[in-house]
Amino acid sequence: MERVTVFDKKNIGRIQKEMELAVQGVAEKYGVSIKGNGGQMDFHKATLKFKLYASADESGVSAEQHDFEMWAQFYPDIESEWYGKIFAVNNVEYKVVGINSKARKDFRNLVRVSDGNAMKCPPDYVKYNLHAESVEKVV
Repeated sequence: MERVTVFDKKNIGRIQKEMELAVQGVAEKYGVSIKGNGGQMDFHKATLKFKLYASADESGVSAEQHDFEMWAQFYPDIESEWYGKIFAVNNVEYKVVGINSKARKDFRNLVRVSDGNAMKCPPDYVKYNLHAESVEKVV
């Protein structure tokens, strides 16, 4: 077992991953999922953050999809059916995974399918690419 005397990005990352694994039993008991969500550190103290996600409801709809559908009704240029849709731009596939309701601009959340990298985009980007005839749509 490695003893930590000074925090750095490397050992904080390992500690956070191990803490995620350590609390999986509690997460399973309550039917939630848990994921490390960054934190802050200096040389001798660290604050780690975790996010808890509610599980899917009885109909099988995930909490993320439910949130997307709820927020979509407040944005006139977003359709609730877009959640989980995949579209390609320059032979790179992106998946619509959420709406950041706190952002003034770039409030649509995407994930690049090839590597899972999360990104944001401006309001018309998804609408244009989902409806573009020149882009092959993948569902």
